[in-house]
Amino acid sequence: MDLSIPITGMRDAQRRMDKAAHRIAHVNTIDFPNVGGSTEATTPIGRVDLNEEIVATKLSQHAFLANANVFRAQDQLIQQGIDILRHGER
Repeated sequence: MDLSIPITGMRDAQRRMDKAAHRIAHVNTIDFPNVGGSTEATTPIGRVDLNEEIVATKLSQHAFLANANVFRAQDQLIQQGIDILRHGER
């Protein structure tokens, strides 16, 4: 089992959450720098839809939790496999 898949999903969800939080924090700023090293220098006021950004934070939260649950399930399966191998050696 590849634990890197849910880890990558959690990292992606965190990045999306960070971006949405940054945009929410600057919702009333006339020109603010984009997060994440984007080539676009600024975002003019009125381009940030607060409702859209709040939905984005909730979606990111759910995506993170879903990936965390996949990680836990895979970890448990791996642990069960290790336990079976240990008991089989006796």
